[in-house]
Amino acid sequence: NLLEKKEQYEEAIANGDRLLDLNNNQAEVWCKRGYLLAVLKQYEEALKAYERALSLEPNSPDIWRARGAILAELKRYQEAVGAFNKAMQVQDQSFRSDRKVMQVSGANQST
Repeated sequence: NLLEKKEQYEEAIANGDRLLDLNNNQAEVWCKRGYLLAVLKQYEEALKAYERALSLEPNSPDIWRARGAILAELKRYQEAVGAFNKAMQVQDQSFRSDRKVMQVSGANQST
């Protein structure tokens, strides 16, 4: 039932908060917190969690996309588009970097 689900999400958030009390520099925990808050439709708090995650991992396209989705829920469409564009830019940079590593690795193996 819905109340049970809500309580599970709130318990998961509390567990995450305990982890953050020990070390608040865990981007993954901040992301999970943002996701759970979004499920509970607490979008402003979710946005804060994603922004904290981005401060720790600014080159994560997944976090940028999640931030964009929250901004869209808040009807802050222009900012949402900016976040989605940033996600694509970061993803593209990562792809180019991975491709360069493969090229260098391939060249190194042929010598």
